[in-house]
Amino acid sequence: VQGTVYSHGESVSEMNNPLIFLSHSGEDTPCARELAQLLRPAGVDVWLDVERLQPGDRWGQKIEDGLRQATAMVLYVGKSGVRHWVDQEVRVALDRSTKDPDFRLIPVLGEGSNPEDLPLFLKQYQWLDLREGWSGASQLKTLIEGATRRQAEGVSLLPSGKPPFRGLQAFGVEDSLLFFGREAEIQD
Repeated sequence: VQGTVYSHGESVSEMNNPLIFLSHSGEDTPCARELAQLLRPAGVDVWLDVERLQPGDRWGQKIEDGLRQATAMVLYVGKSGVRHWVDQEVRVALDRSTKDPDFRLIPVLGEGSNPEDLPLFLKQYQWLDLREGWSGASQLKTLIEGATRRQAEGVSLLPSGKPPFRGLQAFGVEDSLLFFGREAEIQD
């Protein structure tokens, strides 16, 4: 792909960071936003429709441009599966990955998804299984390395800038990523 020119004269080799097109259904937007926030601190640029599209944009053209410029597509699949516009984006990514072996396509199975419902050709791609949630930063590291084909260092599931130490402050549900390593002690 290096040196390949896409629309508007921008080439993959001229981009500073890999660009991941993050495909998702509308009902999975909160999960897609969370995933984008986890990818960015690792130096990955994320094309997410709800962040890139502006009022008055011709969204079909903008999505096509995003798919052309992307170095990879990460497809977040929730309980609604792959349908409507997501299906169209997947078909473009499947075509592109067939023609360009450097283009990466990675399905991410989220809560409520069913691998049996994936489109037949998409089942040929190794997916990341998050149906039970994140089990550790190693999953995020694997996703980043698979999408970018480069080492991912300093990967964390904690939001950027959030310290892991709460001091005397109470823990809330949003701090659940800080609770790990004591599974055996908390089982009944």
